[in-house]
Amino acid sequence: IIFSETCLAFFFQYLLYIYFVVVALVVYICIFGPTPYHAKGYVGWAYVILVNLPGFLGRYFFAALCCSRRRGFHLMERLENYCCESQNPILQATYLAVVGCGVYVWFTLVWPLIPPASLHRNFSPVAVVIAVASFCIACRADPGVITKSNVGFYNTLFPCDGAMFVSGSTCATCKTAKPARSKHCKLCNQCVAKFDHHCAWINGDVGLQNYRFFLLFLWCNLAMCFYGGYICMLVFIHMIRDNKLRDVEFVFSDGTRSPSSATLIVVYFLQHNSVMFGLMIFAFAMGTMLLGFLAYHGYLISLNRTTNENHKLGKASEEETELLENPDAPPVSNPRLCSKEWTNIYNRGFLRNWTEILFPPTPGSIAGSSRARTKKRE
Repeated sequence: IIFSETCLAFFFQYLLYIYFVVVALVVYICIFGPTPYHAKGYVGWAYVILVNLPGFLGRYFFAALCCSRRRGFHLMERLENYCCESQNPILQATYLAVVGCGVYVWFTLVWPLIPPASLHRNFSPVAVVIAVASFCIACRADPGVITKSNVGFYNTLFPCDGAMFVSGSTCATCKTAKPARSKHCKLCNQCVAKFDHHCAWINGDVGLQNYRFFLLFLWCNLAMCFYGGYICMLVFIHMIRDNKLRDVEFVFSDGTRSPSSATLIVVYFLQHNSVMFGLMIFAFAMGTMLLGFLAYHGYLISLNRTTNENHKLGKASEEETELLENPDAPPVSNPRLCSKEWTNIYNRGFLRNWTEILFPPTPGSIAGSSRARTKKRE
């Protein structure tokens, strides 16, 4: 097998290593950059740069495009407000576009190479359908919007801890009672029971009633990514076996010969099957990111703590640390959330915490069970 350049193998070898290192760093920075442990360190600074860099570059891009710094910055500001401060289907369309392109490449290049008798040939389309269906379910599911008709029910679900949630609170926007663990989402303009976070990928909120569908969305797409990458890897293994790439001798364009090695086989695939190899790497990279995100949510669920509550605790911890390091710093905004004062009264144990997520109480189920108990007493 002849290579076009002598140094191509070493170039692709180090390029692949750099790619994996960069992907791992970006995943780590995105997940752990905002945490109190890293917020003031190098990882925190990298997170700030990673978040603000697109906006910074966009301002000067539009300034050059509009031939006016003022108009370019104003256009970028409007674009940021639309993308970050309002409901929009941009990331929903991005998800469908990425999955659509991946599926096209898959059925064009990978699927024909799967043996006809293999179960993977029939099951791989099912995996894609399940993943997209979970996305549609997560987008359409009710997060637990609080209205005047159900606010009484949600008020009885969780007690107020007197620190993070105070009894008698009223939503300044909705003008209704504010149950414990709820929050008003300014993007969706609605109060959500046990509010976790606003997810731009589903263009909506994640709360008590749809958290399970959000987890289903993460799990199904994680499984699709790893499954697709695994099948691509199997196809490459079969190609190595059928073409006896472990036994061949690789010849470079200058006549240099080299025995087969894992690095040279990878370079061979990058030259002859670059799109399929790129799809495999992309699938594993996205699966790894989803695995990290799912593990983070699994950790929070095990503690019966929402992302919103974790953010509040992190902010209080930052203020407490800053006050200890600098006595002249402003006092902690909520002293009852300090590490020595706050206790998570919502943690009911591992199994009950997960049961609350997978089988959340609904107004209908509570009403039905109440009627059943009343008839039984009669």
